[in-house]
Amino acid sequence: MTNAISIVGTRHPTEEGRLFAYNLAAALARAEITVVSGMAEGIDSAAHKGALDAGGTTVAVWGNSLDVVYPPTNRSLARRIKERGVVFSEYPPGTPPDRAHFPERNRIISGLSEGIVVVEAGKKSGALITADQALAQGRELFAVPGRPGAKMSEGTNALIKKGARLLTSWEDIFEELPRLKGNILVKKFSRLPDMTEIEKRIVEMFSAGPLQIDQLAANVSMPVEEIMEFLLALELKGVIRELSGKRFMLCEEYA
Repeated sequence: MTNAISIVGTRHPTEEGRLFAYNLAAALARAEITVVSGMAEGIDSAAHKGALDAGGTTVAVWGNSLDVVYPPTNRSLARRIKERGVVFSEYPPGTPPDRAHFPERNRIISGLSEGIVVVEAGKKSGALITADQALAQGRELFAVPGRPGAKMSEGTNALIKKGARLLTSWEDIFEELPRLKGNILVKKFSRLPDMTEIEKRIVEMFSAGPLQIDQLAANVSMPVEEIMEFLLALELKGVIRELSGKRFMLCEEYA
């Protein structure tokens, strides 16, 4: 599946981890990225809810048949996903949840996505199985760093040590996967500071995410030195900000 990112993690997250998963999923959904997860309690549920609340699409891969909702506490979430997203299972009707099913379904979670984000995970978390599947399938693997010594950070910090991309915001995903052409929504001009017509054209170009200055210059057929003046003006107005490598993006309040 193109334009999809999986968000997975522990069933027993910290409140900080739960909120991070929710906000990350919401940001991706607003960028028209489909959020995939396993509808387990904790991080999975937060990711599904974040995508739905932002008006986006989410896919839930179940470790049981579609006529059995698990966990039962997620019945209302399951209804919301069925109405505005997709639920998927490879098991025939009447199949209850089973411990062996969840590692099996994890290969589908990673297989549906361009990249996988592990938000919080203990040393033996099932989310680490999804991470292994992601690497085996050639997917990009991201992990959210946590406080040293914290139980729910042991798995994610270990993944980063092994080479997973450290993720602290949705921007890291677009930097690593520029082929994800998300439509980062821009506020209407009436809600933006006063801008010239050229500045408005430049702002519209950020609908697909961060851009390098040479790309911007080519898009408006303008020398780099000249477009820098407009970018500086937009920075001073608080509309865009500069990233590393002479790349620019919309400030969060306009994304």
